[in-house]
Amino acid sequence: MKARQRGFSLIELMVVVAILGIVAALAYASYQGSVLQSRRSLGTQALLETGQRLERCATVNLSYAAANCAVTLPFDAPVNATNRYYRISISNRGASTYTLTADAINAQAADTDCASMSLTHLGARTPANCW
Repeated sequence: MKARQRGFSLIELMVVVAILGIVAALAYASYQGSVLQSRRSLGTQALLETGQRLERCATVNLSYAAANCAVTLPFDAPVNATNRYYRISISNRGASTYTLTADAINAQAADTDCASMSLTHLGARTPANCW
């Protein structure tokens, strides 16, 4: 009588390892997309906060370009010591206009869909799919 063998064959084991590898690759790609999207939210938040500071300045001084505005630009956002994902800069700054731009830097530069986002004095946000 032959004894019954137990266990897995090498082929069965390799199929399971391959399936796990595929699932892990898909999960990691999804995770990376979520990380980029959450950092993008930090960039839009920094643009909105900077726009609000400019609006407060314009309310007091009747100009976005007033010398005593407390908005220091450009800066890297979010502003902390280790992780900076966007460079916030201003252009078209005049008495009644401004355009804020957030350009992706460091690890966030991999976000090609929203590498550059902008906000104007009228509240126009571009590109629309990034907000």
